[in-house]
Amino acid sequence: MGKEAAVHPRTISVGAGLVLAAALAVGATACGAGNLDKAGNPIVKPVVLTLADGNTDTSDAQPFAAAVGALSRGTLQIKIEGNWRPNEAFYETGLINDVRAGKAQLGITASRAFDTVGITSFQAL
Repeated sequence: MGKEAAVHPRTISVGAGLVLAAALAVGATACGAGNLDKAGNPIVKPVVLTLADGNTDTSDAQPFAAAVGALSRGTLQIKIEGNWRPNEAFYETGLINDVRAGKAQLGITASRAFDTVGITSFQAL
């Protein structure tokens, strides 16, 4: 009777783990191939946030949107929606409530409007 080589359970699990890791790496590489540009760099889709502006002239918000785009190198973009809540006498109050409700991620309005929604921090302004 010869001595049989004992197989250590940990050896099998480490080997299986390496095979699994290799398979996952190959699969991840294959799946990601469609998200590369012609130079082989990853294509990053920008995150676009909506900025609600009650005015039809959105030129006040343009410098902010441009700075966000430049500083984030295009990965974060601000889409300005002008004339938010048209024909409403208290559009500023509605705009603030819309941002609170998630209908827009950002909003631009006068500081006087915050008092109408219970925010008194800007009263001195």
